[in-house]
Amino acid sequence: AKQQPNVQIHFIKHPDAIALTDGAKTAHSFFSQRIRWASKSKKMSDPETLVIAGIILSMNVLLLFLFISSFISPDIIFVFLPTFGIKLIIDYAFFKQILPFFKKDHLFKHIPFTNFLYFIYIAVMIVFSLLITPKWKGRSIKV
Repeated sequence: AKQQPNVQIHFIKHPDAIALTDGAKTAHSFFSQRIRWASKSKKMSDPETLVIAGIILSMNVLLLFLFISSFISPDIIFVFLPTFGIKLIIDYAFFKQILPFFKKDHLFKHIPFTNFLYFIYIAVMIVFSLLITPKWKGRSIKV
């Protein structure tokens, strides 16, 4: 719709406009779903989406690189911690807008820990999406 002239996209921020769906029931189905989604990213062509995805991917790969490198050269921890702190502040500002709307304020306390896991999770999902052929409903998907 974004690429078609005279077409507008609207966003309705209202509790009655929330669509609910069941999440993945098992860890295997969760990771399979994420690999399938990440595999589809190869087909993205919207420049704005690509820039945002590139920034997010770059930050998470940088954090993983700095974290692993700090075990080799301990001084790198002084680069990792401020970089992680900046990402934490940005994510906190984002979630400060989102969590109250969904009445999930109690999740704020988990942001530091989940942020730490997230850059590892993103890197693993990217690698898996490049190496594993995604499957859905028992069928391999060509991407």
